[in-house]
Amino acid sequence: MTKISRVLAKKVCAGPPLPSGDFILGGPRKRSADFGGLPKIYNVFFSQHAGDFVGVCFTIDNLRYIPDCAMHMKKNFMILFFIGAIVGSFLDATHVYAGIAWYAHPTFWRMAWWVPFLMGSATVLIAYSHFKIHPQSRNLNQALAAGFFFFLLSYIVTGGLSLGNGEKALLVLGFYLLSWGLFDRSLVNLFLAIATGLIGSAAEGSLGIAGLYYYAHPDFFGVPLWLPVLYANASATAGSLGRYLLKSG
Repeated sequence: MTKISRVLAKKVCAGPPLPSGDFILGGPRKRSADFGGLPKIYNVFFSQHAGDFVGVCFTIDNLRYIPDCAMHMKKNFMILFFIGAIVGSFLDATHVYAGIAWYAHPTFWRMAWWVPFLMGSATVLIAYSHFKIHPQSRNLNQALAAGFFFFLLSYIVTGGLSLGNGEKALLVLGFYLLSWGLFDRSLVNLFLAIATGLIGSAAEGSLGIAGLYYYAHPDFFGVPLWLPVLYANASATAGSLGRYLLKSG
């Protein structure tokens, strides 16, 4: 094993391309006993090149065993968190400044100090859960671009148009169904969008019950009718982003 310079798990951890001249020795699967009883390895390929054993990428649940693969995944989780914290906080601020929602104890941008942490954590949770449940998706790049576009458009509609909550809900639902129909058509992702809408709306309603966050014109459980379908678009965007960053090579 001292001559193995790189081990790539094709289904788990996207690594850099092998340098020219490397010789592929391995097969599609090796037993855990081959590597000192560590968890099983999927689609492993060996590269015999000058140097020492570098590492093995395991399933995402076992990243703690191999530092280089773990660092790769931790970096992507941090990217997900910061994207959610920045983009989510900015979009939430548009709702606050539009007067459709407010925080009981604002500290900046009329928002509470914990908003970026909540947005970042929610993005990681959606991205990771979607990746784990349905790691593959049709037309991933197109789905990610369309999902993000319609997600932004949903905020413009819900925060900037003088329409009733029902009309906004229909428009935002149309955005999701258009993106889903063009680039996805997966029943699993449709289920995930519904689940995200229900859980996200319940979470925001709980913030209202706790006296932390309110909507100006709620319809049920302290939230407007369009909120679940806004979360459906968040599901499409964060889910695709999670698959893009956490996918295998």
